[in-house]
Amino acid sequence: MKYGINLIKTTAFIFICLILLCGDYSVMNVSLQAQDKPTDIILYGNEKCGYCRETRGWLESASIPYTYRDVELYGTYQEEMYRKLSGAGTARFPVLDIKGQMLIRPSMEDIQKALRGEKVTKSEERKIKSPLWRPERKKSLTVKFDSVKPSLNAADVILYTEGSPESRKLIAKIKSEKIPFTLKELNLMGNAAFFDLSSRLADSGYGNTIYFPVAEIRGEFIMKASIEDIKTLIIETTPE
Repeated sequence: MKYGINLIKTTAFIFICLILLCGDYSVMNVSLQAQDKPTDIILYGNEKCGYCRETRGWLESASIPYTYRDVELYGTYQEEMYRKLSGAGTARFPVLDIKGQMLIRPSMEDIQKALRGEKVTKSEERKIKSPLWRPERKKSLTVKFDSVKPSLNAADVILYTEGSPESRKLIAKIKSEKIPFTLKELNLMGNAAFFDLSSRLADSGYGNTIYFPVAEIRGEFIMKASIEDIKTLIIETTPE
């Protein structure tokens, strides 16, 4: 008799577990279907991108559904984005795929146009810089570097490196000149740091390829920078 009662209890317990499991599976299945539901907008970006957060916030406030793909977390999303961008321009986040039309850091008006099926054309003409761009020498022809050096602080000079011998040599030269600077070793900082620098270089007119070491002097960038390039740009950007 006791064995029969235990068997009934065990059977009832298994039955309840099966019901709960099926219920959870149904909820999970519905959740996955909602997540995989196609949208007119695919937004490529990363969590450290302010423009990405701003665009996502606008889409959500306007109740416009979109699919978010963090290119830092999933390598396949990076490849997918760059494959779609082929011939469409330089990547500057966020990148939006709207009904097959690729938009690079679009305005809200452009997003609305693309959603209506209209072709979005950029009226602005971006000045393209060569990777070997160097500042025009004016003040640096007569002003000595030592005269402007005392006014420098670490925020004025930012050096972006990737661990190469050339980068290490430049770091040593900057230190030997006792120039205050901020060092950002991108090889130790993850993909988001590379994407952020690439986006900022694109804003400055450079292309998709980064040539290290990169120096940023008061917001002006030089790729494949030398110590002389840095000193020249410091002089040229020093206020009168």
